Amino acid sequence: MRIYLIALIVCSFTLNACVNKGCTDPESIDYNADADKDDESCNYEGKVVFWYDSSTSGLMTNYGITSLTYYIGGIDMGTFDHSIYWDSAPDCDEENTISVALKIPKDEIKTYVYSAIDQNGVEQFTGSVSVSLNSCTNQKIEF
Repeated sequence: MRIYLIALIVCSFTLNACVNKGCTDPESIDYNADADKDDESCNYEGKVVFWYDSSTSGLMTNYGITSLTYYIGGIDMGTFDHSIYWDSAPDCDEENTISVALKIPKDEIKTYVYSAIDQNGVEQFTGSVSVSLNSCTNQKIEF
């Protein structure tokens, strides 16, 4: 009887030691296909693309704005020439876009504050944008 109890304990520890923990949700940006047990480490993202049309680009030229540095949730997205504009909302992964991927909680919509600062350090645009899981939010900027 004693040997069976020892064998049961050894088997129990052996089986538990082989469990791979990780993110088991395939919608997560850090999904682990080898994970057997979810350890609640999953992270998700949504994307935002900022854009403006030729009218706003022309107004920026008239006001002497040559470039804008974009920030969202404190993240520096980079500096872009004011002459890059679109006739309609671009995709988040389109070339020469002003876009960023942001971490968001699963099944939630998260709102971020954004701003665009010109080459002289003057904030030209500010606002908020809501981002949801695995989506591309188009945020038009207008004067």
